[in-house]
Amino acid sequence: EFPTLFSDHLVILVWAGRADEALPRFEAMPPSIPRRPYLLRNMAKAYFDRGDYERATSLYSEVVALDPEDQTALAGWMQALALTPDFSNNAERQYALGHLFENQGLFWEAAQTYKGIQERFPEDQKAMQLCLRALSSLGATSVAERLAERRLPSDNSLRETLQQDAAVDRIEWKEYKEAVERLTALGKEDPRFTSDYIVAVFKDERYAEAILAYERLAADGIAPHDGARLAAAGAYLAEKRPDTALNLYE
Repeated sequence: EFPTLFSDHLVILVWAGRADEALPRFEAMPPSIPRRPYLLRNMAKAYFDRGDYERATSLYSEVVALDPEDQTALAGWMQALALTPDFSNNAERQYALGHLFENQGLFWEAAQTYKGIQERFPEDQKAMQLCLRALSSLGATSVAERLAERRLPSDNSLRETLQQDAAVDRIEWKEYKEAVERLTALGKEDPRFTSDYIVAVFKDERYAEAILAYERLAADGIAPHDGARLAAAGAYLAEKRPDTALNLYE
């Protein structure tokens, strides 16, 4: 009759250290009681503290499905998942943990997780690909590129992606000439790389080249990413074409 009071009572029991009373009531909870995130999160913590990592994992994942921004649930999910009994032999769960780490921006932890999968299951090339992508996202693009050449020499798509990541890093590090060289080598006419090329040549104050690359994309009906649009607008402005720049800014 009073679902909020029922949920609050269970949570307070857990907070008071009386999880042995709360959990049986939670398990017998009628369907009419909403499974609110704060209730599930606290029940998950209670199961975790009891060493029932399977149930904790299930409840934390339910919370995250309801509220993807719940950082407490995300952290609990990662901890519980890694402690489930079959984790070391379950590639699917290890992949899930790797993805969780990536979503949290914990790229080193993600890379180590994927590396562990590859070591445990040597035939699993996907794990190595994701490991290298995580290293690249961490900023270790040169390391990722070298490992890709040695471990996955025939995976041209991955190597191109890592090379693009390395070029983007050079833009962020204000090494614009190096970025332009890398993107040109990849193929500045290739739409996959053109947006980053526009940003790089704009930052290198090569405004006419930025405009030309942007207009080629537009002629092909390809929408560049927002960074490239802003760079193109800046290039038009630098070339004293304010009306065109204004259209892009808007």
